[in-house]
Formats: sequence, C-alpha cells, structure tokens
Amino acid sequence: MKARIITETERLVLRELTDADVEVYFQLATHPDVIRHIPVPVPAGVEEALALMRRRRVSDYEALGFGRWACVLKATGEVAGWSGPRLLPEVGEVELGYRFLPPHWGKGLATEAGAAVLRHWFGPMGRGRIIALVDPANVASANVVRKLGFRNTGGIEITGHRVDRWLAEASCPPSS
Repeated sequence: MKARIITETERLVLRELTDADVEVYFQLATHPDVIRHIPVPVPAGVEEALALMRRRRVSDYEALGFGRWACVLKATGEVAGWSGPRLLPEVGEVELGYRFLPPHWGKGLATEAGAAVLRHWFGPMGRGRIIALVDPANVASANVVRKLGFRNTGGIEITGHRVDRWLAEASCPPSS
C-alpha cells in the first residue's frame, strides 16, 4: 500500500501510516517514556498494534479523511513518530496528537509537525478548531501546544484521567 503524503516541512514528510510502520507504531504505543502521560490501552504485541492501525485507518482515514500521520525524517527516511488529528468520541472533538521516539525528543520535531498539521487542518481541510489534551505533569507537551498557539481552557476527565484541554482556532493559525 502506497502511503498518501499529507504535507511536508523543512525536515519532515507527513504521510498516512501503512502496515510497514507497525514496528515504530508499536514502540510509540509501548515505550514507557513515550506513554507515561497517556492513559491509553497498550497493545500486547506487534500483531495487536497492526490490528489497531488497520482499524484506525478504516475509522479515521477512510471514514473521516484524516488521522494520525507518520512523521518521516527527510534526511534518513526514518519514521521518527506520528502526528495528526483524530476524532475522540469520548469528548466529541478532534484532537491534535503527537508521539515521537525518545531519540528524537528535544529537537523541535513535535512543534514542527504540529504546526504543519494545523496549517493543513485550518487551510486545505478548512476546519475551524482543534483541541489538544495534555496531562498537566507533561510540561514538554504543554510547551509544544503553547508554541503552536493553543490556549488552555481548563481541565477535563477522559478515561478516568484528568487532563488539560487546550484549544486552537483557525483565527489564530501557527506561525512556525
């Protein structure tokens, strides 16, 4: 399956996830440092991660026209993480999410990818708003959404976990 490219940045290509990305997807779903602040079920193995990816491609890409996108480093072709919009039925809103493998932390990739997603979301996709849910203890993630122009609208509970709800609107698109 050839992945559809969504957008590009100076250092990244954002494209749809494919079955070939399952190893990185599994690492992003199970690495203790990556999921420390994320209250989600952890796949038991690569096969379960592949099944989850496939279900989400149907529910997100095919049904909604958007979803989490692989973030591929232009310099190496390596998938460093993912970023993108996803409908969260639990709150009835679309969330900007991102996860990167630890070797790629602290390099501005989450901010770069997030800005590209927002430009695409507010521009070609013509959407007016998007949220980000951030564990208050996750200072790095709060810094990313703050840099992207989100504003904190207060705490909510999702899947039994208290998070801050951040909001970005088309009237305030990211500059980076």
